[in-house]
Amino acid sequence: MAGRATVPRSLDVERRVLEEVLSGALDGDVRVTSVARRACEFAGRWPSEILEVELEDGSRLSIFRKEVGLSGHPDKAYPDKEVRMYARVLRGAPLPVPRYFGARKDESAGTHELYLEYIDAYSLKYQSIEQWYRVAAAIAHLHGHFAQRVDEIGVEASLPLLDAAYYRAWARRARLEVDAYIPELNPGLTTLLAGYEEVVGVLSEGPRTLVHNDLGSRNVVVDTSQEPPRVCIVDWENASVGCGVVDLTHLTYGLEDDRRRRLCDAYFAALDGTPLAPADEGEAARLVAAGEVHRVVYRLGRCRRRGYSRKAVLDLLAHAIRFRDRV
Repeated sequence: MAGRATVPRSLDVERRVLEEVLSGALDGDVRVTSVARRACEFAGRWPSEILEVELEDGSRLSIFRKEVGLSGHPDKAYPDKEVRMYARVLRGAPLPVPRYFGARKDESAGTHELYLEYIDAYSLKYQSIEQWYRVAAAIAHLHGHFAQRVDEIGVEASLPLLDAAYYRAWARRARLEVDAYIPELNPGLTTLLAGYEEVVGVLSEGPRTLVHNDLGSRNVVVDTSQEPPRVCIVDWENASVGCGVVDLTHLTYGLEDDRRRRLCDAYFAALDGTPLAPADEGEAARLVAAGEVHRVVYRLGRCRRRGYSRKAVLDLLAHAIRFRDRV
């Protein structure tokens, strides 16, 4: 979990805010006797901090608080999407997410304060490869859980649909970004997009579930201090309804081919018995190939903002063309 330090407020005000939030979460009249604040270890877009809270009954809570609001990212059109995800979709079931305590809206700033359980552990980026396979299975279980009521959750949280129009929009963004940033690489992008409609068909027509839609390793925390290790997926600002393989291929970014295959195997094995399980290995391979192509198009759609080098864009294009030929 990441973020900049929030604007400080008095501890008396802090206690009153926490009592309001926690009384709703804990179903009682909660009294906070002390609260200590500290900055987060990792920097990110939204202001955030860690609160160490002691209650009147002697119990203690570690709480992660961050502000969320509007962003320039095309998939983050609603400032309260993450709040809605925790409040309406991710609570009340044994899922790989942190506990939700509550949220408050700052009317003057147009932002929301989100209060979550703080997980004192490293992101997946710093974990052993075996933990990556564990995470792949956890994602599959989450996808399988929501596949049964995907239409319901889409309405509950007003989630966008990853349909054909969505994938085509990212192709247009990729074209505009490459045109403006490294125009001499447009022939390579043209080659890639020549077969993109088939990719669009595979992903938009696949079985739907809840999709995190930004599932890089930085957005997965793994607490290895307990057995089995606890997996927590965080930062749900991009949440959508669509083909679950989008999450899988975001997660595989940067992995070597053998590790990518093993991670995909762990994911599909955990999907057995769910409506999302592919009919056979060929269908699974085709889904993964389509997901890999979209992941590259998605990244190229923001290559200028991310400051990708010419070589990085060339490598992405080569990777995507290789997988497009497998779709």
